[in-house]
Parts: sequence; C-alpha cells; structure tokens
Amino acid sequence: MSWFELFYDLVIVASIAHGSHLVVQDILNEDSFDFTMGTWLISTFVITFALWFSTTTAVNIAPGIVPFRKSLMFAQMFSVTVANLALSRSEGLPDDWGFAALTAAFATVACIFAITGRARPDLRVATGPWMWGSVAAAVLLAIGVVMPDEWVTAELCVFALAIVAGVLPIVLVGIPRMCRLEHMEPGHLSERIGQLVIIVIGESFLGLVLTLTGLNHVPGPVFFVATFLVAGSLWAIYFSSVFPLGLPLTPGRLELWLLGVMVFLVGVCYSAEILAAYAAVEWSKQWGSHSFIPLTAAYALAGALILSLIGGQIRDIAYARVHVVALIVLAVAWIALVAAGSPGNLLLLASSIVIIADGLACMALSRAEDRRTVASAA
Repeated sequence: MSWFELFYDLVIVASIAHGSHLVVQDILNEDSFDFTMGTWLISTFVITFALWFSTTTAVNIAPGIVPFRKSLMFAQMFSVTVANLALSRSEGLPDDWGFAALTAAFATVACIFAITGRARPDLRVATGPWMWGSVAAAVLLAIGVVMPDEWVTAELCVFALAIVAGVLPIVLVGIPRMCRLEHMEPGHLSERIGQLVIIVIGESFLGLVLTLTGLNHVPGPVFFVATFLVAGSLWAIYFSSVFPLGLPLTPGRLELWLLGVMVFLVGVCYSAEILAAYAAVEWSKQWGSHSFIPLTAAYALAGALILSLIGGQIRDIAYARVHVVALIVLAVAWIALVAAGSPGNLLLLASSIVIIADGLACMALSRAEDRRTVASAA
C-alpha cells in the first residue's frame, strides 16, 4: 500500500465521520432529525463508500505509478470532502456545492476506469460498467446543481437516481465480471479495507479528545473509559473474526461482504461519536434517544456477523455464533431497559458492555486457535 492510498483513506474516513457526528449531535440536542435528513446522510455514506471502493478497485487491478490517475484521486478527495460538508442538510455549504462536488467525483472515477481500460484492454469488459455507471451518475448529479434548494423532494429523487446509476452497474455487472476474470488481488483489497477500519476506529479517539477540549474535568468518566474499551473491542472483533478469514472473490458473496463492511463501519462511527458525546455530559443529564442508542451496537455486531458468515477461504462458524449471541443479549437488554423506563445512559452502557464482551470472546477464540495451531505443529 502506497503512502498516497493511505492519505486517500484518511480523507474518506474524515468525510464519513462528519455524517455520524451530525446525527449524534442532532439527537443529543433534540434537534430535528427526520427521515429526510437520515436519507440524505445514508445516501451520502453509500456514495462515498462507492467512490472509495471504485477507485481502490482500479488501483487493485492495475497497480503502478500513474501520475494522471494520482491527480484524479487527489481531485476526488477534495470533491468528496466538499460533498459531505454540503449534503449534510446542516447549516453549511449549499446543496448546489454538494451536487457539483459529487459530479466532479464521479467524473474522476469515470476517467480512472477509462485510463485503466485503455492500459488493460483485457479488463474492458469489467471496467466498462464502472466507467459508464459513473458517467450516468455524474450527469444526474449535474442536474441537481441547477435545481433550486427549495425543491427538496426533486433533489432527493435526483440523488437517489444518481446512487442507482452509480452503484447498480458496479454491483450487478462490474464486480461479478471482475471476479470471473480473476484479476483482483485479494491481499491488497483486504489490507485496504482493514486500513479503513483502523482509521475509522482511530477517529473515535479524535472525536473524544475534541469533545473534551476546553473542559477542566471529564463530565462522564464512565463513558470516557467505555470509549477506549469499546474501540479496542471493535478492533478485536474485526481483526479476530473478520480479517483472518479474508474476503471472498466470487460473485454474490463479495457484494454481500461489502454490505457487511458498510454496516460495520456505520456501527463503528456512530458508537464512537455517541460515546464521545456522552463523555462530555454529566450522568444526571444523559438521556438521549431510546430508539437510536442500542442501534449503534447492533450495526457493528450485525456487520461483523455478515462478514464472519460470508468470510473468505477459511471458515470458522464459532465467531458467527458469538456475534449472534451478542445480538440476542443486546435485544433482550434493550427490551428490558426500555420496559423499565431506563434513561438513555443505561441503554448506551448496556450496549457498550455487549460489544466489550463480544470482543473478549473473539480474542479468547483467537488465542485458542493459536494454541491449537502451535500444538498441531509440534
């Protein structure tokens, strides 16, 4: 992995974390977090991940130093950053900026795959859907640029159509063809996704530090400690139950595996943000939304479950069982606490305990496997 790819990952993660920060702050401040805003943020996350995966795949199948491609990637970083700042439905940059930035971002993807197809004619059957899907998405998003901001429903429809045009050709045609051509390098792709997970988890500490900056004490010490323990547990969950299995390179399974990655990343981002937010609030004032707090853990655990079930060449159902049990315990705890009228801080604490227990169980399984491997080798 080159230094430039690492920088690219950092920019993408910063853009993803921006959306989760807005969601958590709106909920904790009891601002208007409605279906429209949620749809915008989820759509922006899907588009951001699709742009990242598309560019990463192009580098994966055609590695090497290509100066023009590197320039396009840098332009894409800038465009994605502007898009996430504008399409957040907050008091920031106008929607026009977001549509224009995403138009430019998809245009860079189209150019990157055009370059790849020209350099590797044998891959054009697979790069074509990526290129033309990105062109269609760029055209649709360009329409959104000229729409008045008051046309919220129309903008949402254009945004949805752009996602369909940009993502469906990849999922239905591009990835299956790429898998059948057997030109993808699983080690590089698995490393890149693992790096993305590491950076997302690392963002939790940055969010915690920024949240507590300027305070002369830690208002929520329980969640200050929980932030570290949960981050370490999420790290253990991924790198014990997911990363060693590798990723599947067969049509259908790879698409499901990528879905699991997105769900897991959403869970990690939201868990980190809400824990950091609660660390800056006194215990007596920690209420929050009953409906949202348990879902932060559920997303992370459900994503880990999908990834451990889909897996790669090596399969170990024991990790999947751990995640299933954790999800059941989380559901029971959520139902019991809500029925008892418990405040939001207890729901969040219970969710944190479940994630920590899941991480400890994954580490125990990993150590047991290492001991068996050593014993069999001896």
